[in-house]
Amino acid sequence: MNQSVYDATIAAITGLTLGSPHVGRNNFQRLTGYSPIPHRMNAHASLDTWLIWQKTAEEDKSPESLGSLFLEGIEDHTDETAYGLMNLRRGFGSPLSGHQDNPLANGSRALLRSLVWAFLKPEEAAKYAYFDSSIDHADEGVWLPAALAHAVSILPPVATATMLWEAFTAVLPSSSLMHRVGPYLLENQGHHEATQIFANQFSSRFPGVDRTSIVASTSFVLIGLIHADMNAEKAMLLTAGCGGQSDLTTATSAAIGTYLWGPPPPDYIGSLDDSYIATHCLKHLTPPTSIVEFATLIASSSPEKSVVIPFTTEEEPSEELIEINPAISLPEEALEEQPITGTPDQEVPEESSDVTASNSDSDSEALSPPSEKELEEEPIVVNPDQESDNQTLSVPNSEISLTTQLESQAKVKQAQILLTQEPNFTTIEVAGIKVTPQYL
Repeated sequence: MNQSVYDATIAAITGLTLGSPHVGRNNFQRLTGYSPIPHRMNAHASLDTWLIWQKTAEEDKSPESLGSLFLEGIEDHTDETAYGLMNLRRGFGSPLSGHQDNPLANGSRALLRSLVWAFLKPEEAAKYAYFDSSIDHADEGVWLPAALAHAVSILPPVATATMLWEAFTAVLPSSSLMHRVGPYLLENQGHHEATQIFANQFSSRFPGVDRTSIVASTSFVLIGLIHADMNAEKAMLLTAGCGGQSDLTTATSAAIGTYLWGPPPPDYIGSLDDSYIATHCLKHLTPPTSIVEFATLIASSSPEKSVVIPFTTEEEPSEELIEINPAISLPEEALEEQPITGTPDQEVPEESSDVTASNSDSDSEALSPPSEKELEEEPIVVNPDQESDNQTLSVPNSEISLTTQLESQAKVKQAQILLTQEPNFTTIEVAGIKVTPQYL
């Protein structure tokens, strides 16, 4: 059993319960724990879907099949999921089901739901999270959950939040709004009011972006993690205080923080009744009776984490490593080299204990690939252009083979291609044969 995934699953339930009372809040509230104190966990369809995805991983079903499996296992007629299910019933599978006639395609429902692929299928997390989130989302609603699952899956143990941000933005399309949000997330590091400032000024800085949208939700997850000092409890408390879609965001923040840095104090889960509470959405699957049983199911289906270094080199990975969907042809522009640090006008401020002024229009330098000499030296710096006082990761050279480096590069390339392709296709299986029609 993967203990890190077990702890992260327990933390997701804790975070969901902690954040639920603060859904819809427009201003930051500093929390020190549950408010009010609950007696049992909060139920959510995202956690119920984890049970379906756990069975999917155990049976090694393809990512293209997630739409049909979701239709068979979930009956959820709320928000964007209602539109996704409607399209699935019409015969449009993922990713077309989330893109077709969906006015809520940039919602947040896939944020927590797709994160589980970083645990269940770390080698293909981006692909599974892409087809998962595409069930009822499009554009940012797909890019951000898939990029987050990818980033968590490739990070080494005890990675910093800055490393998470770099791995996350490395695969985002250049048109993603998160590149513009980035400088505001990273400013004022070390300042105890940084999260409050960001949350309270979010609507004025990004007019037109709803606080329940995927851009806002992902921002609240990341702001909590960035200013948590590598502490899962602090991360989920900060994220919950931001409001918005705080049930999903706090669960996501708690799960990621725990997976990377260890669990919050046991009092959080200890104060809840041990019963697992499923929603009415779950069909044809008997839920576990206890929270422990639920966490054990997910953890037992998750492989142990291997050391992966998220960086790129000039050498191209082999075609078999970056194969996405052989049944479709990708546009040539999607196969071109993608920038890995966001838009050229983005600047990432250095960590500082003083409050700094935000400047989203300043220029920044793109990451340069490491030279052969740098690959042989220790420690390995995730961003070689950063100053030497930034966070580094020391890993013995004997543990990092060329194969591991190329596999890491291939996973980044694979995720980039996934998130830049047009969602104008769907894959169905007929008599054991996969058929992928494209809609022009």
